[in-house]
Parts: sequence; structure tokens; C-alpha cells
Amino acid sequence: MITFQFGPTSFAWEDYDANHPVVATLRQLKTNFPELQIIPKSESLFRRIVYWTLLILTFGLFKDTKFTTCAKNRIYLSDSDARLFKAYLPSIIHMVLRHEEVHLGQIAYYGRVEFYLRYLGFPLPVFFAWTRAMIEKPAYQAEMKAAWECRRDVTSDNYKEQWISKFYGKTYAYMWRHTKTVEKWYEEGLRAITSG
Repeated sequence: MITFQFGPTSFAWEDYDANHPVVATLRQLKTNFPELQIIPKSESLFRRIVYWTLLILTFGLFKDTKFTTCAKNRIYLSDSDARLFKAYLPSIIHMVLRHEEVHLGQIAYYGRVEFYLRYLGFPLPVFFAWTRAMIEKPAYQAEMKAAWECRRDVTSDNYKEQWISKFYGKTYAYMWRHTKTVEKWYEEGLRAITSG
């Protein structure tokens, strides 16, 4: 039995199967980030400020409220992810946390200022945001591995299209439009998990 309490909103995982991958992920997060809090974005003034900043800089294309993000020692859940967390869906939680764990590590490595400057995107905040793509690439590859661990079919055409569209679609303000490059990143992540 394992219970975790995060931030002003509490999530308890005492009913999870100890063999489910999410349990190991939660333990690892608590070890690596002992002050971690998981907070719905709707409860954070800081995230509302970030929302308007990104909306202005990306000409209204980057709507931060639709996906989960993080800052130092904090994961901010989108409204949809917050509902899934409260419903105790371990596979979804596992995938979200593995993705955000990568970003927490990047923030620790770069520092918050450099991380957010990179996330804004270079050379442009839309269409050619190479530095944002380089931040999201390992995070989505980690999420792919988490999906594989939860027995999701990451080899299907549908999953591949959803994965690739995160980079060239509107979710991240069309951050990288070179689809052949993104397809190579997908194949790279797939090989890493299926060959292991």
C-alpha cells in the first residue's frame, strides 16, 4: 500500500496494484524531487500569468491551459488531467508523470530562466521553435515508453500520428513543421523501447 499527498489538492494512491509501473514512478519522483507538489492549474495564480504571457507571445496560438506543465518542484495539471488524477486512472497518471519528470530534470539542469527561454522557442516561437522541440522530444519519448509499459499499442498508425502531430500541430503552436524530422524522433523512441 502506498499513499502520496501532493500540494493543496491531495491525491491518494493507496489502492494501486504494487506491480503497476505508476507506483515505481511515484517513488522515484518522491526520491528525486522530495518537495514535489502536484497542483491543478486552476488553483495557481502563477500559471494564469504564464498563460497570458504565452498567449501574447505566440499570437494566440499557444493555449497553456490545455496541457499539464511544470516548474521547479511543481507539476501543474490541466483541467482534463486533474480530472483523470482524481479518478485514479493509473496508466494515464503514469504517462503524465513520466513526461513531466523529464521536464523537472531539464529545469534542474538548465535552471528555470534558461529552461523557459528555451521553451519560448528559437529561432521563432511558432513554426520553427527548435529549442522547444528539443525540450519536448525526450519528454514525449519518455511518455511513449510509459504507454508501452502500460501495454498501449505505441506501434499503431493512430498513435504515431497523434505523437507526431504534437510537434507540427497547434497543441504547441506548430513548434516544428518538418514532419520527416519528427517521424525520425518517433522511430528513434520506438526502437529504444521495443529493442529493450
